[in-house]
Amino acid sequence: MVSETEPCGRLAVIELRAGEYEFYSWHGESGGAPGGFTMSARARQDFSKRFTVRAGRAVYLGNIHFAVRGGSFRMSVADRQDWDLPLLRSKHPNIANDKVVVAILSD
Repeated sequence: MVSETEPCGRLAVIELRAGEYEFYSWHGESGGAPGGFTMSARARQDFSKRFTVRAGRAVYLGNIHFAVRGGSFRMSVADRQDWDLPLLRSKHPNIANDKVVVAILSD
């Protein structure tokens, strides 16, 4: 069983133009359910998590975790730079340390 406090998932790197952005909803699907069915989940209500992308910079928003249980969900954000940034550097060595802006989303 996966714990909500242990790192799991994938490092997501998304290239965006400079500007203001917002997460306000989510939808996820997963194959491989018993019987070959696809499972899906969707936020029941919108939320707001705003962030800014500056030209020439990478932005670390935090370790974002979605816990889906019984038709409800909880989104949590943790500061896991100790885990995530070395992984980022190993996969994207062209991103210099001084070009990473840490802007943890509010929980």
